[in-house]
Amino acid sequence: MTELPRVLALTPAYNGEAFIQRTLDSLAAQTYPSLRVLIADDASTDATADIAQAYVQRDSRFSLVRRTRNLGWIGNANAMLGETRGQADYLLFAFHDDVLFPDYVARLAARLDARPDAILAFSDAELTFEDQAPETASFTRLEQVTSPRARTAIMARIPANWWIACHGMFRADAAQKVGGLKRSRRGEVMADWPWLVRLASIGGFEREPEILMRKCFRKSSVSGIWSHDADAYRAVSATVAQEIRASGLSLPDKAVALAALARLYAYWLVHKGPGDTHS
Repeated sequence: MTELPRVLALTPAYNGEAFIQRTLDSLAAQTYPSLRVLIADDASTDATADIAQAYVQRDSRFSLVRRTRNLGWIGNANAMLGETRGQADYLLFAFHDDVLFPDYVARLAARLDARPDAILAFSDAELTFEDQAPETASFTRLEQVTSPRARTAIMARIPANWWIACHGMFRADAAQKVGGLKRSRRGEVMADWPWLVRLASIGGFEREPEILMRKCFRKSSVSGIWSHDADAYRAVSATVAQEIRASGLSLPDKAVALAALARLYAYWLVHKGPGDTHS
């Protein structure tokens, strides 16, 4: 019998006592047999770490790291990537306000198994909001796109629902190549965009065309308190440009991706940003 790839779910958590239990319950209910879960509490001031510890005590698949000082979500996530190097074949960020359906891990792992050239797999999503009706969302723009140049240029333009891919499963060696998430001049806002642009330059994105996760948006969440103003977009655009230049693309391919980014930037100068990103 072929050994299944090792999958490690990384849950960076901070002051999530109101909703992290649903996330951890959904991880505990996963059908994939070769899954482990690492929770890193980022010096929460509520009961987040205590809730996580209860899972560690009753489920051997779970482990917990307690930060002694707050690193921020990028610092915490990147620390987890470093601390778990060599421990898994596939990784995913199971953010503490997301809910994964039982077959989520198994289905995405199967996608990566079936396509060795793919670097990331993700599913469609259900979106829930505090004061709005639920929505469904899918990211289809990279389907059948095999060229690294085309993938990178497309992601540099922020296609519709681009952010969904950040909630997917990625190859552990890809995280090492990218070197983790990058802050911009404006800090953590939209840090998933440079991350995904760089991943797109390395390998393909594989979509599972079924809703297998629920993304919960709250006004008090990290992304909810970010200021998505024109300066923030300019700052993150500069970080995306740095990631394109640092990629392994050829110089002509980098030029194409940077030109796509420049066109988007010019549009933002006129329209003061693209509006709601759901990042």
